[in-house]
Amino acid sequence: DIDGDAVLGILADEHVVGISPAGDEIYTSGRSVIETAYHQQTSVLAFTANIPAHGFLVSPDGVYLYSQDERLVVATNTLGDYLPISIVTGSSYDSAPIPGGPAISTDGSTIYCQDSIQVIDTLSNTYTSSGLSGYFLSDIALSPDGTRLLVFEYSHANGWVDIYNAETFEFLATVGGFGDFTGELGFLGNDWVVAGSAGNPSSSTDGHLVTFNLLDATATMWKTTLPLADNLAVSARGEVVVASG
Repeated sequence: DIDGDAVLGILADEHVVGISPAGDEIYTSGRSVIETAYHQQTSVLAFTANIPAHGFLVSPDGVYLYSQDERLVVATNTLGDYLPISIVTGSSYDSAPIPGGPAISTDGSTIYCQDSIQVIDTLSNTYTSSGLSGYFLSDIALSPDGTRLLVFEYSHANGWVDIYNAETFEFLATVGGFGDFTGELGFLGNDWVVAGSAGNPSSSTDGHLVTFNLLDATATMWKTTLPLADNLAVSARGEVVVASG
C-alpha cells in the first residue's frame, strides 16, 4: 500500500509477471491468478505452459492476456486464436536473465516483439517485420502516445537506447551511458524515461538507474547508482518508480 506505506502481505514462492489494468488480479509465471484484495489464488490461467517473464503481455483494456504465441480471453479463461508468431523477446550475454520483453500499444492493437523486431496486428492476426533488431536486447518500450519505439540493448560493457518512429521505424536518436547488462524501460509521462542496468556482476557498483527526457536527453540525463538495478516498475501515474538492486 504505497499511500499507507505498509506491506500488506507476501506472495510466497511466486514470480509475478503482470497485473490486470484494474489492479484487482496478479498473474504469476506458474499461471496462478491472485486476487489483490485478499491475496488468495482464484484460478489458474488456461495457457498450455508456464509464462516466461519476457514473453507475456496484458492488453491495456484487460480483455486478453498473451503468453508466447497464445492469446487468452480473460472473461472466460479460455484460449482464443493463436498469434501468428511468439512474442518472446530479448537476448542476453552468457544466458543472463532478460529483464524486459515485448511492448503493446495503449489501444491493444499492436504488439512489438522478438529480437529482429516484428510487429503484430492483433485485430487481423498478421505480422510484419520492422527491419529493426537489437544486439543483446533487454527491453522494447512504446511511448504512451504511440509515436516512439525504444529498443534497449548492450554489448562490450556498454548499454544504450535506440529511439525510432513507431510507425515508419525511422531512426531518431541514440541515448547512451547506461553501463553493462541493461534492463527495463519505464515511462514517466510521455517524454520522460527511466531505465535500469544491472552492471557487470563482478563489480559491486556498476549498476544504475538513468532518467532522461526524449526531447533533449543529453541536457536532462542523470544517473542514480544502484547495483543490479535491471528490473523496475513505474506506477500508472508515473510518480513512483520501484527498482530491484
